[in-house]
Amino acid sequence: MEVKGNIKKIRDLRDFTRLVLGFFLSLVVLSIYQQVRLIQAGVLDAFFSKSILLLILNHLGFTALLALILVFAFRYFEIKKPGLGYRITVIAFCLFLLAEALLVEYYVRNYELLGTNIWGVIAKANMNLGTIGYGFLLMLFALGIFRLSYKISSSFYDLMGKMYPFTIVLLALFLSTLMADKKPIIENKAQHLVQSSINSLFEANEYKGKKEYPLAQQQWQHDNLASFFKLKEKSPNIVVIVIDGLGAEFTGTNGKYRGFTPFLDGLAQKSLYWENFVSNSLDMQGAITSITGSLPYGTDGFLMTEQPLDRNTMFSILKKDGYRTGFYYGGNTSLNKLDRFLEQEKVDVILDKSSFGDKYQLQDEDQAGNTLGFPDGELYRKWGSMYTAMEQPKLELLVNLSSRKPFAIPDQHAYEEKVLLKIEEAQFDKATKKRFAKNKSALAALMYADASLARFFKMHEITKEHPNTIYLITSNANMLLPNQNGLDRFHVPFMIYSPLLKEAKAIETLASHNDIVPSILGIMQSQYETKLPKYMAWLGDGLLHENKKPIPLWGKSGSSLEMIYHNHLLADGDIYSIGADLKLTESDNDVLEDSIKREYKFFKSVNRYVTEYNKLVPQGTAIYKVSKQPFSKEELVWLNSVFNGNNFDNAFETAKKLAHSGNQKRAILLCDYILDQVPTHTDALILKGRIYAWGKNYTMAQSLLEQAIRKHPTYEDAYAALLDVYYWSDQNELVYQIYQTMQDNNIKSLELIEKVERSIQKTEEFDTQIKTKVTNLYFEEE
Repeated sequence: MEVKGNIKKIRDLRDFTRLVLGFFLSLVVLSIYQQVRLIQAGVLDAFFSKSILLLILNHLGFTALLALILVFAFRYFEIKKPGLGYRITVIAFCLFLLAEALLVEYYVRNYELLGTNIWGVIAKANMNLGTIGYGFLLMLFALGIFRLSYKISSSFYDLMGKMYPFTIVLLALFLSTLMADKKPIIENKAQHLVQSSINSLFEANEYKGKKEYPLAQQQWQHDNLASFFKLKEKSPNIVVIVIDGLGAEFTGTNGKYRGFTPFLDGLAQKSLYWENFVSNSLDMQGAITSITGSLPYGTDGFLMTEQPLDRNTMFSILKKDGYRTGFYYGGNTSLNKLDRFLEQEKVDVILDKSSFGDKYQLQDEDQAGNTLGFPDGELYRKWGSMYTAMEQPKLELLVNLSSRKPFAIPDQHAYEEKVLLKIEEAQFDKATKKRFAKNKSALAALMYADASLARFFKMHEITKEHPNTIYLITSNANMLLPNQNGLDRFHVPFMIYSPLLKEAKAIETLASHNDIVPSILGIMQSQYETKLPKYMAWLGDGLLHENKKPIPLWGKSGSSLEMIYHNHLLADGDIYSIGADLKLTESDNDVLEDSIKREYKFFKSVNRYVTEYNKLVPQGTAIYKVSKQPFSKEELVWLNSVFNGNNFDNAFETAKKLAHSGNQKRAILLCDYILDQVPTHTDALILKGRIYAWGKNYTMAQSLLEQAIRKHPTYEDAYAALLDVYYWSDQNELVYQIYQTMQDNNIKSLELIEKVERSIQKTEEFDTQIKTKVTNLYFEEE
């Protein structure tokens, strides 16, 4: 009797080998793609080079390793259920292929590998839409190559069964490459991600020290930076300028590619200039917390910690000492919670993208239709319009964005022509000239940033503060162009310029951003008797100290942590000696290597412990306590019931509905929650002010709405609400001052003008001149 049925055929090793071959060929195609993109960017000079051969060899070995692991699963599940092992193997190869494609796209855009913090990068939007979009297309292409290779290999089906033992040979080749010096360009990106994740998983980061506050210190030996200045009796103004992406090789006293920043080059000759200076974080937000507070990074960045951390920074210490503090930036401070940090530090003036107004021109949009904000020239022009001469000293931090991708600067073509002319005139070798020409947009942005900074200094030099001002100029990262070694990414310029300087000097001491706060506050304490908090938790020692604490070096979004200790660098598990100009040579000192690795592990455990458990300084010793829980457990339960996510605009709409339905107490609670998470959410602040006004608490309403206008002086809704409060509370005489603020910010709304006239008509002391101005403006509007 004949029995018929659907009996699935068990796949054998020939089918498995076809999948292995398809996977490897897809990786080869991704290697070609990487090589072509790097050539287009001017990073590489030729397609056929040692790097692509080593990359393919690493892909070959990784494929063999993966095949050796998967073959057991393939056989086991295939016997269990015909076709199951085959499907599992296909899914596994596809997932690794998709990961490799996305990671390659990230690498050719950022010139660094992603490790354990890949989700942090995605969460912070550092993996932008361009990377994800092109990465997705690359994924589809790689999967197409995988499928095509598998189909073609069916022609050699009988040969496939004899090929699998050859993978053992390939694995041996792969293992031999593990002993070689690994560079990002020749690594399999998915393998790097898996390997770093496994290392992180098994790495012990638990703090086992005896001190509850391991970073807190009551005394420190400050350096003698004050001896370089002829200081005056009055405390000096301090202006800190951070230029995004500027590497030390492009400027300063010994930059090998000098010439693209003529203003900074000239300024360096009149400054204290640190030739061996590093940024502690490649992120701008990480650089800001290092510069202002010498603070640890935490897991995803100091600003991104779940609970706010009590600390003492240069902002809070100098503000308490009588300084007026300011932060100026053309971008969005709500990204990465920078706005929350500045609010907690009670910075007096916070300027960001939302506060410029229509008198200023935004930077051009990128291909996705997004703009970073206002270019450097507009930033400094806005600073000039806000300038007010004061008797009290100032601490001001200005952060640029024009030298950041996508380099969409004003007059871009003209600056690119200047770059090409500079390249022709310079004594660069042919390969360097070719690379620079292909990256002319980045160098043009650098020249624009330099020219804009020169104009800012011209403005500042005519102020009354200039003769008594100390200027600090630095960068967050050397990221304009790819780097020769891992330390090059962190090598940035740092100079101190001041009319108070006795003389200019090049300083060879190795220092970092973490050393700035101890040195500057050392001047303030020793020369002006500035009272410091009882405890400081600084990672740095001072700009002039030779024997330093460990210097942490955090990659983008904390994707990696390297460390400098006693003039040695620990990177990817290897130890390097640091020579002149921060050049690296491999170290074979096993005793030193063990010592540095122990210090590295201890530092990682401390970094995690103090940021996870709020253990920077003892309770009650922070100038501004920020760690208190603003909401009760009951309130949090309700808040989570009406809002759970990151879209605070949706939360605002819910608050608005609650307010209009009469549940004003709940509406205020939700507004408070929004403002706790996003201090720059002006609509929530205005709604809160309106609610208090509806309840006739005009004092509170006025305070909140005036605060909204100070934060965002171009936002018409804030003026509308405040003008209503003045009218309802019969404080119509205050309308003159707010009308002047409207004029200063070029606000000509017909609705607002009518509200102004309404109050003027009720004012007993009628000001004809202002009435005429308002009426003229009214007719202009019509």
